[in-house]
Amino acid sequence: MTKVRPPLRDDGQDPAKNLAAARKLVQQDKVFAISPMSSVTFSGADFLDKEKVPTFGWGTVPQFCGPEYIYGFTGCLVPMPGGTITQAWQEGLADVMGGAKGKSVAILANDNDAGTFAIRTYKQGFAAAGFEVTYAKAVVPATSTPSDWSAYTKEILRSDGGKAPDAVVSVMQTPYNIGLFTAIKRTGYKGVLSDPTDYDPGLLAKSATRKALDGVHVLLTFEPFESDSARMKQFKADIRKAAGKDVPLNMHMMTGYMSADLFLAIAEKAGKNLTTASFQQAAKGFKDTGTMVGDRELPKGQKESFGCGALVQLKNGRYEVSSPYRCYEPIPFK
Repeated sequence: MTKVRPPLRDDGQDPAKNLAAARKLVQQDKVFAISPMSSVTFSGADFLDKEKVPTFGWGTVPQFCGPEYIYGFTGCLVPMPGGTITQAWQEGLADVMGGAKGKSVAILANDNDAGTFAIRTYKQGFAAAGFEVTYAKAVVPATSTPSDWSAYTKEILRSDGGKAPDAVVSVMQTPYNIGLFTAIKRTGYKGVLSDPTDYDPGLLAKSATRKALDGVHVLLTFEPFESDSARMKQFKADIRKAAGKDVPLNMHMMTGYMSADLFLAIAEKAGKNLTTASFQQAAKGFKDTGTMVGDRELPKGQKESFGCGALVQLKNGRYEVSSPYRCYEPIPFK
């Protein structure tokens, strides 16, 4: 059997290139589906949905919430009003902090559409979990990492009636988190630090990065690599086989693996005579349980997340599970 390498396109996280890549995959490569769409920029979503191309990826952007042909392997993590908000991060932090009652939290995000949406979402979620939200702003420039974080840290660390909140949550990417958390630690802050992005063994290679992120609790919307479940063991074996050797695991591998897993599970249900119509029909009633992202159900997952998550903490140069992987009841998004 001849192995055929599927067409690949790299958009460099550029919106214009994302749409151009989508057009090439459909119009030139004639693809049936795209898996994964792993960019944080998904400007090609409307085109792919219009062209009826099933597309799979990590549901961290709004384009995974609503379109008929777009599927998030974790479900929809950023719903529109009328949908629901997953409480995995909030409940995980409550677990770490011994409960949410009487605990305060500050939330910081970038000054862009994604940041504004994140603040709106997480402000509701943390309040619903029982936390007092003392600060929630999308004010950090998204175009460049600040060299001076004092304007942000001063406001955050006085937000709880003049004193520091019990937890500081960053909804930003790694370079920003390194700067923010380093600045906060320099003030002597002893509270909880958390973000949803810094789970990557590659970050442990640099001592400065390890130091900046040490102690931070990171949200995962999939089962941690530290899990010893049978499904995680299978994932690791499959990655090792594909790479031909042991390699450090990262979230990009999970994105590709679980995007492919969801596509193949739906395709198998659709049967041998696979067409776009039969695929979509199979997706409409798709349901399974016990995966590395929880219990999957469609089309529910195009409006809501699958509601599961865990927290890991970077501690002494390695990740440790600080709140175990479990599923939580979502709340209405208003």
